[in-house]
Amino acid sequence: LRFFQWMGINHFVVNSLAAKQLLEKDLDYSRGFSIQTLFLPVISTSSAKETVLQKENGYTYIGSFGIPGPGKCTEQIIRSIKELNKKGEKIKLVIAGWRAKTYLKTLGYSDDFLISYDSLDESQLQSLMSQVDLAIQLRAMNGGESSGCVPMLLYAGTPTIVSNLGSFSEYGRAVIKFNGNPNFELVEFISSILKLHNLDDIKQEMQSYVTSHQPQQFASELYFMPFDVKSNQVKSN
Repeated sequence: LRFFQWMGINHFVVNSLAAKQLLEKDLDYSRGFSIQTLFLPVISTSSAKETVLQKENGYTYIGSFGIPGPGKCTEQIIRSIKELNKKGEKIKLVIAGWRAKTYLKTLGYSDDFLISYDSLDESQLQSLMSQVDLAIQLRAMNGGESSGCVPMLLYAGTPTIVSNLGSFSEYGRAVIKFNGNPNFELVEFISSILKLHNLDDIKQEMQSYVTSHQPQQFASELYFMPFDVKSNQVKSN
């Protein structure tokens, strides 16, 4: 990022405190810079309700969205759901993201509880997110990145388990935070959430988050955002 400073760019806007902290480590203090933190807005891609998932009675549907892979602990999620089904749960796991079918085929996953989608448009993805009963969006490490899927899930009203690190921790009580090791503790954590038959409290928190993080608020805060650069000093909100 120092390249941008050398090009004369000294004002930066990031959408999480986690990203801000990483940026501060990379920038050249001698040149002066400002970093402002602004939330990722919750945007509805479509108001249309399209049935993407054909659900079977008696099953709980859990979704994991975005490009599958080690960075999103996809294999740990699959193994956890498989273990829960062995213990008598009736769960279908929906994997939806770019090349999801290829990912599962490459790793040799062909279990009956797996459902995959890899060519959905935004409207279909939003609809699918609203159809699952629970979502799991994990990160193996904090790279400072935010998630486009989590705001969509909040808008869809779907309770979502996230890793309690990086930008995910800034969703507050609107998400269900997982602090454990996904290799050993995810099975019991998912099981404990499934036993909570009433998730009304978290759904209220989700609605409050959606209401307070609309694109209008984002645009307003961005428009009135101050950019004061002081040498050898970080200016941030």
